[in-house]
Amino acid sequence: MAQSFVFVEDPSAATLSYAFATFGVGVLTGFVARYAWRRRDVRGASSLTALMAGVSVWTLCTSLELLSANRDLTLALESVTLGATGVVVIGFVGVAVEISGNDELLDKRIVGLLSIEPVAITLLTATTDLHGLVYQTIEPASKSLDTIDVTTGIAFWLHVGFAYALLATALALVSIQIIRSTGVYRRQAATVLLGALIAIAGNVVRLWGNASIDAEPIGFAVLGGLVAWSIWRYQLIDLVPIAREQVVDTLPDPVVVLDEQDRITDLNEAGITLLGESEDELLGADFDAAFRAFPNVVDTFEDAMQTRQVVRIHVRDEIKDYEVRVAPIEDERGTTRGRILLFHDVSEREVNRRELEHQNEQLERFASVVSHDLRNPLSVAEGYLDLARESGEGEHFETVAEAHDRMHAIIQDVLTMAREGTSVEETSPVSLRAAAETAWSQVDTGDAELVVTEDRTIPADEDRLQRLLENLYRNSVEHGAVPDRSGGDTLTVRIGPIGDDVRTPADEERGFFVEDDGVGIPEADRSKIFEPGHSTGSQGTGLGLSIVRSIAEGHGWSVRATKAPDGGARFEITDVPPIGPAMADPQSSAPDGAQR
Repeated sequence: MAQSFVFVEDPSAATLSYAFATFGVGVLTGFVARYAWRRRDVRGASSLTALMAGVSVWTLCTSLELLSANRDLTLALESVTLGATGVVVIGFVGVAVEISGNDELLDKRIVGLLSIEPVAITLLTATTDLHGLVYQTIEPASKSLDTIDVTTGIAFWLHVGFAYALLATALALVSIQIIRSTGVYRRQAATVLLGALIAIAGNVVRLWGNASIDAEPIGFAVLGGLVAWSIWRYQLIDLVPIAREQVVDTLPDPVVVLDEQDRITDLNEAGITLLGESEDELLGADFDAAFRAFPNVVDTFEDAMQTRQVVRIHVRDEIKDYEVRVAPIEDERGTTRGRILLFHDVSEREVNRRELEHQNEQLERFASVVSHDLRNPLSVAEGYLDLARESGEGEHFETVAEAHDRMHAIIQDVLTMAREGTSVEETSPVSLRAAAETAWSQVDTGDAELVVTEDRTIPADEDRLQRLLENLYRNSVEHGAVPDRSGGDTLTVRIGPIGDDVRTPADEERGFFVEDDGVGIPEADRSKIFEPGHSTGSQGTGLGLSIVRSIAEGHGWSVRATKAPDGGARFEITDVPPIGPAMADPQSSAPDGAQR
């Protein structure tokens, strides 16, 4: 097959323009090759260096060929050009291998063997007059004094076959990467594929077309430019192949991969679901921005490179415990390129752990009650029983009976505390107003008044919620009432929601309160009142507020005592999952109300 080379003494303006444009492309790609070489520690940069260096030499030689007026110089430049094409193809294969994560296909030994071909074709082209393996004949074209026709030999076509075999391999690797990847990785591979097709199109026209201008090096320059843009635009090539080996898309646990700049470079479907945004929005996003909905995750793991900790986060309508493992990502040189965060849902395990801790605490409370609180009335009963036997006076039996009644009350409260302290397995939507009013009707509240400030729907065990409220009411009535001017006692108890279920971001701010306008609780006693047996009265068992805490903890809630706005006692039950607006109550149309 014949090829034509042009050499002119007086090139036209169009030829000069194209020659200088090609020369400029050669200089530009040379700078890109130099830049890539200086950053050769970045994955993919070494292959890009070979690709762009080859394109630079190729385009520079092409521009000089267009300006050459000497046959021998033109053939010498062509020999260098053929060698440069081999370097370009090897560089492109390296890029494709690294994009697809198949590094084992191109180790140093294989690169060394492949590099023999560009050197061999350069030497064979330079000495083709001696053997004719590259160009069999070289003679002036019949119609032009500034053109020579050459007949290509077997070495030339072996070189073409070598190049196309490597190009086919590279295209297959890139195409497979496009098929198996998604989002930004698919776009990255598609960009490289587009550049390759442009370059191959220029090569086909050069070999089998009749184009007057050789656009082949420009096509490969476009390929190199798109590859460079793909690497530094997405800045992912140094992490994706490594991370993909460690990320299983079907893994049920969320996995997030970060680069050295703490940008997300990969994540699986579970990770996308956890963060609640699209893959395109998350890839390339900063760690802080992507996890802005989970500030405790950011605070805990922002600078962590290797750790394992449990964090509790609010995921949409649920509170979940995740064990987060952080591990570094290293390349084949042992250089840290980023880190992987694996989120393992341990909510059930944490529930069991907290339940076990709670049960152990209850055992300690029960032991305290049995050893201390029951011992006191038992000692009283034994003492007065002995007095009754000795004196024969029946009034001592009344004191014994009272001691027995107190022991019975303590035992009942201990059993209640044991039952209410177990975890609530199932909850249902409960109207705070309805539960408050029902509990109020079950307690002897005298002249006290109940005010429900606002209704809400709470996910709870309705019976246990009512018993929690009953104990809080009793505490207010028995310890909070203050004398009024008529000599009686007056007390108002208020109950209502805490926080706004729409605007409040944190569950610890959601819940409800019960407060009164009574005497209040001294600040020094607020941390003690929930302990079993703590009581400021002589008749109480001291277990009422302990039962309140047990019921709250059984739901996974928290309870604390504080000061009401008007000085009385205020109890806040928080850590309640998202609560809704009031349920429709067919029996009451008033939003707020009071009850005696």
